[in-house]
Amino acid sequence: MGGFGIVLGVIPGLIAYKQLKKFAKTPPPTYTHFQTGAATSYQLPLNLKSAVIGYDESIGSWFGPVTNPGFSGSYGVLAREVDKEAVNTLLFTGSQVIGLMLGPDDLRNLRGSWAIKSAANEVLKYNSSSGYKKGVQFQALNANHWDQMVDALSAEPLEAALANHLNFGLPYEGIESVEVHAHMVNPGITFHLKDGKHIRYATFSKNRLPEVTTYLKQFVTVTQ
Repeated sequence: MGGFGIVLGVIPGLIAYKQLKKFAKTPPPTYTHFQTGAATSYQLPLNLKSAVIGYDESIGSWFGPVTNPGFSGSYGVLAREVDKEAVNTLLFTGSQVIGLMLGPDDLRNLRGSWAIKSAANEVLKYNSSSGYKKGVQFQALNANHWDQMVDALSAEPLEAALANHLNFGLPYEGIESVEVHAHMVNPGITFHLKDGKHIRYATFSKNRLPEVTTYLKQFVTVTQ
């Protein structure tokens, strides 16, 4: 009986070990921008779908880096990680809000002082942390270069940016109102949807809130 118990105890461990090796060899999804030992997948808030853009649709304003306080975090299933923080940037066009996930690949075309951080970003990209932790660290490390990354995206067709980044689309017709939080603690914006749901995004800095507020007032009701 003792030997049988040992076998029963060893088998799950062997299975878990094989799964870890299998997922470690599996390339991460195209949109993660991070190398992770476990296969990482990302959840979009409220099951939103990838953005569908119209002819000549372009970025009018943006907001980031952002986090979703009510949606952030991750959980593991065996050797898989599910990251609930799917985007870190909001793009605003003439017809919709686009949630986008920027990552280390977006630093490639930048020049200047960011290069001092290149070694830190390389370590971050290939260390063994979870995708969620890497996302948080990436935002903290590169927050002051977000405008340069968005400028680089804006220099190419929006279709190209969506093809290479995890994203979702939220058309303005589905938004009841947008609430802007400009206070010192967790500044950000909340989208109140017409179906009664809402999505809250916070940021490290509120310096872009005035521009975002002015832009959104063209399309939806904005409260402060």
